[in-house]
Amino acid sequence: EAGGVGELDDQSAARGCGLDVHGPSAHMLLDFGGGKSFAVVTSLGDIASLAHAEFGGFDLDEAIRRHVERRSHIVITPATAEAVKRAIGSVYPRPEPLQPEVVGVDNRTGFEKKALVDDNELRDILIDACEPLLTLVQRCLAESPAELAGDIDAGGVTLLGGGALLYGLPEFLTERLGLKFRLAEDPVNATVLGAQSLLLEETED
Repeated sequence: EAGGVGELDDQSAARGCGLDVHGPSAHMLLDFGGGKSFAVVTSLGDIASLAHAEFGGFDLDEAIRRHVERRSHIVITPATAEAVKRAIGSVYPRPEPLQPEVVGVDNRTGFEKKALVDDNELRDILIDACEPLLTLVQRCLAESPAELAGDIDAGGVTLLGGGALLYGLPEFLTERLGLKFRLAEDPVNATVLGAQSLLLEETED
């Protein structure tokens, strides 16, 4: 899953999200990548606090894979698990129930087997799996200077990275953490777009 602030790309990510990286207000970003996630608070063009976790969208895929095997005795590939996540994965109720069919290998017979995956059951699995993301945000906030709390509370948190596309993630995080979370306009490509903008700005100077 593409996207990501990386460890030092906060200015590019913030610019790609439409934020004024050199302005007087602090901003908070949460990058939910494939293998890692980052939470960063920026202020006046500098990093005020930064936290990362060895957790990302691939961990959600693995949680889905384990759930399907436990529930239906079917072993599915990581690619199938990711496809299920994209199709019905959520951490917030969907307007209509979904039950797609998956194909894998029966772990008792070794033969191909099909089964339905229920989005309501899967939601509970993914909510539990997202706990490290909640801890990451809380850790970054705890390490952020107290004088920036008002800006963060007023401006909320911008979500980026491929994992941010998980259905209902902004609503879920808003309810659980008491801060307003919103998706970047282009969460997957925000960092690249921001880097291009900053490079063009430097060239013009």
